[in-house]
Formats: sequence, C-alpha cells, structure tokens
Amino acid sequence: MNKYKLLIIICFLIITFCLPKVTATVNNLSLLGKTIVLDAGHGGVDDGAKNNYIVEKNLNLVLVKKLEKELTSKGATVYLTRKDEKDLSTTTVNRKRQDLYNRAKFINDLSPDTYISIHLNSVPSPVWRGLQVFYTSQNKENKLIADVITNYLKQNISNVREIKKDDTYYMYKHIKYPGVLIEAGFISNPDDNYLLRQEEYQNKLRTLRNYCLEEMKKSFSNIHINGTMEKRLPGNINVSFEGQNSTELLYQLDEMSICASGGSACSSGDNSPSHVLTAIGLPSDLAKSAIRFTFGDFNTKDDVDYLIAAIAHLIPSTAADIIPPA
Repeated sequence: MNKYKLLIIICFLIITFCLPKVTATVNNLSLLGKTIVLDAGHGGVDDGAKNNYIVEKNLNLVLVKKLEKELTSKGATVYLTRKDEKDLSTTTVNRKRQDLYNRAKFINDLSPDTYISIHLNSVPSPVWRGLQVFYTSQNKENKLIADVITNYLKQNISNVREIKKDDTYYMYKHIKYPGVLIEAGFISNPDDNYLLRQEEYQNKLRTLRNYCLEEMKKSFSNIHINGTMEKRLPGNINVSFEGQNSTELLYQLDEMSICASGGSACSSGDNSPSHVLTAIGLPSDLAKSAIRFTFGDFNTKDDVDYLIAAIAHLIPSTAADIIPPA
C-alpha cells in the first residue's frame, strides 16, 4: 500500500476524535502491516490544560483510545505511549523531561510507520478555536503528513487551522520517525469546548445530513453518493451528478448563495480527478463531477430544501417536480 493510502486512512479516522461518537470508515483500504504509535499528551501529575470540567490529559486518552480502535479495525498494529492516567516518568526529579524522553524512546524503539500525538489547546482569549496540526523539521516527511491530514480534514470540518512548524518541542525533536502533533481544539473556546464534550452536535449534523441525502436520492436520477450510506461523517456529503460539470455547477450555486466545493480538499483547484476519491474506488468521470456539501451548527432543513430546489433549477432534466428557489 502506498504512502498516500496510509495517510488517507489515518486522516479519515482522525475525524473520530474531532467529532466524538462518530465512527469513520474507509472501504477497501487496509493498514495491515503498518505500525502506528498514538501518544496521549500529558499524564500523571501533569494535567495539561483545564477548562469547564475538561482535564486535557483525560480527554487526550479518551480520543487516543477511540482512534486506536478504528486503526486496529483496519489491520494496523497500534501502540499507545500511555494506556492510563500515568505518565512515563520513573522519578520525581526532572519528571516532565524524563516523561518526554521516555515517550520519544518508546516510539523510536518501535520503528513505526508514523506516530500521532494528541493534545488540546488552551489560551487566555476565548476567541481562538479550531483543530491544528504541528510538525517539526526533524523528518522530511512530517510536513507532508501535516499537509495531507489538514487538507483532508478541511473537507469535513469547518474549523481547521493551517499547519504550523515548531522545532522547539523537546520530545518531537528526538523522534527519528515521521509523525505530527494534533491539537484537537481549544478548550478555552466555548464552541470547541462544547463540541469536544457533547454529542448532540454530531446527532444534529447526522440528522440533517441523512435528510439531505434522502432528498437527493428521491429528487435526482443521475446522482451518485460517494461513500457508504451506513457509515459516513455527520456533517459532510460528497456526491457526483453524472454528466455534469462540477466547476460550472459550483459557480452557479455560488451565484445562488450556496457554498460548496469540488472533488476533495486535497485536490482543490486541480481539474484532475481527486486522488482521494479514486483511492476509494470512484471512476475518473464521477470523481471529476464530485461536489462536497458541508453542514454546520446553524444550518436547518430549510437550507437543505433550498439546496435541493436550487440544484433542480440548474439541472432540471434530472430532477423530480420541485419548485425552484425564488
């Protein structure tokens, strides 16, 4: 399996900790033979950040264990730097430094294909929010991993920040193998804090997404839903309208105040078929006509109805009897 497929699967599964209670699946791709180390940041006497009942070290471990389950289900051999609330230090002298040193040694001794370190961000201002991927220049592949993960997540999550290089981290400077640190959100931000703690948000998006998918299936004869209906991210729809030019359709939708994107985030601005979509088995012609719709906290069924009517207005030959938007 090539490197891109490995990263695609990891990207897809990382979303499971960004959106709690969501199970992400990539069909027909396997991680068999791949070794991945997951590092839950902080632990022991080091709680990490705290805010509104969230203790970072505890939630990091919950997120890592969820990701471990998904990666293992794909055949990967997964190791955790810590499996409980304890850190890796064996002394009270320079405890933090020894913990980080032992984590780096643990990873290096396993010679993994990649590692992922999970943290949560916190700053004095409640304004800042979003997931962010950090990398060091220690390994030339680190930036590639950060880029691919960030681009892939952007097509499914609205609050994703740009990647950032940081060579000041003691632990990551001493790891020989490729990997990244992911700050899954700002617990100092009320919105991120809520999303990390609650599943109502995901249930809302899932209901809205299912409604949109069902309405599209009923309304359009030439629609192809990319991915399974059973296991799908809660706020994202990727569909192809056979025989349609996605670039032209996106322009027309934009004129009707509907924001959408073509292909996949990894191939934005590229007219060639998305390698993400072709990697999951989509034919070239359908990959070229693919469009992504992403729902957020403020979207409603009325928005979905408007979307369906707008598409029907633009490609009426494929639609049922739907009244176009005014």
